Amino acid sequence: MCIDMIVSEREELEFNDKRVFYTEIEDVLTASEVKISQYNWLIVDYECNYYPNNEWENERHDYIWVSGNELSAILSSNEQLQFIWGVIIAYEHDVEFEDVRAKELPAIDISKFNRENLEMQSELGTLEIVAADSSMFSMISKKVEYIENLRMNIKGFGSGINVALNDNY
Repeated sequence: MCIDMIVSEREELEFNDKRVFYTEIEDVLTASEVKISQYNWLIVDYECNYYPNNEWENERHDYIWVSGNELSAILSSNEQLQFIWGVIIAYEHDVEFEDVRAKELPAIDISKFNRENLEMQSELGTLEIVAADSSMFSMISKKVEYIENLRMNIKGFGSGINVALNDNY
């Protein structure tokens, strides 16, 4: 079972007594109780409010493949890092990048922001987050608890959210 959460407008959100936006991926993952280090991460088609290093800036129109430990270190040392645009997918450690790369890399597709198109872009992924122009957010997970945790832990999610169940996973 998969739950997809879509936020279609920027709202005032609160997590751990501070104001957050769903573009702040570290807060979204922490609120979802995702253990970042348990996965490898593919980040594609992204634009950030700033780039934590030259590799991220130079590859922003292509892709970045990082271990969970690397991503965790980057996010924790760059607290204000926001993904204005981007597709961020978590893969179990046994998934090889060559297997992911064998298929077309994911991209932002605004048409996916509705209930009729609930599916992850990468069938090998466990969790997919899409940020589109700071105004739309989608989180799809094969692990229902991630979505449920996000809804419970971030205050302020309200009328801008659509939640749908999909048994394809």
